[in-house]
Amino acid sequence: MRLRGTKSNRFGVGARVRVRIAEPAGERTVHADGGGNSSFGGNSFQLELGLGQATRLLALEVHWPASGITQTFADVPLDAAVTVTEGAPAFER
Repeated sequence: MRLRGTKSNRFGVGARVRVRIAEPAGERTVHADGGGNSSFGGNSFQLELGLGQATRLLALEVHWPASGITQTFADVPLDAAVTVTEGAPAFER
């Protein structure tokens, strides 16, 4: 996932992401923070969320720090790269 800020940080630094997923054992929520860290010293502004045994992504929520906007999306595909732009009505594939 890529975050594209318009009023908040351009790269989504500081944004909070919450994903609700369905798994064989039930539902689970995964949290992540937008940032620019990677394990090899370079900066990566792409979020990769480990969703384990997810069978469906029920909801994706992004809270933007500067504007205070919270966006919620449904029917986000699993195993796909999506871009969320602050304030946009839909995500991009």
